[in-house]
Amino acid sequence: MTGLEAILSDYFIKARPALDEVYDWEVPKNCPFDFQRGSDSWAQANMRLRRVLSKIWKNEPTRRPEIATWYVSDWGGIKSNRKETIDKYVNLSETELIALNMQGVATWSKILAVQNPDTYAIFDARVSAALNAIQLAKGVETLILFPQLPSQNKEITKFQKWLAPQSIGKQRPTYREYVSLLRAVAGKSGLNAPDEVEMVLFANAAVLAGQFGNRPF
Repeated sequence: MTGLEAILSDYFIKARPALDEVYDWEVPKNCPFDFQRGSDSWAQANMRLRRVLSKIWKNEPTRRPEIATWYVSDWGGIKSNRKETIDKYVNLSETELIALNMQGVATWSKILAVQNPDTYAIFDARVSAALNAIQLAKGVETLILFPQLPSQNKEITKFQKWLAPQSIGKQRPTYREYVSLLRAVAGKSGLNAPDEVEMVLFANAAVLAGQFGNRPF
């Protein structure tokens, strides 16, 4: 995915300076952990939150189900998971979670991101749409299409429907390949973790997808 790495690196370098302004995913007020936003932007606060939760995860293992449930449901807004599902993900190792590939990835990638935010990143519908739209905007002929996950965002769902007929038979990267891509892009900007790259994709996904949702392919 060398070509995609170059394209994404170019996009990230240009979009990163505006991250504090465009990333608006808030930390819920009911956060049950010792965390205060302070004067941070929401982007800065969320990066710091993951590292606060990661420290608790490592030092207080009995709180892991609480961390995972809150981060997935309250922070992430995914209310559909049963307790048994979250408990299963909590008890799986990082290797076992990654082996699930894209099954339940919008949930368990959030859990990985709080376990080890310097290594892993969230993969969800907006991130996927952004990666696909960036390639289309660059006129890439051989697309590396990331799996399209359920979304409540109208621009994302419109884009997904538009792209769906063209995605048959296209390459679908694994979660491991996705994380490797983001880490490589982060490294080119002197970063030690992939979460800023993920947040740039997330924050700009609707705008990127909106370029294509009403176009003929």
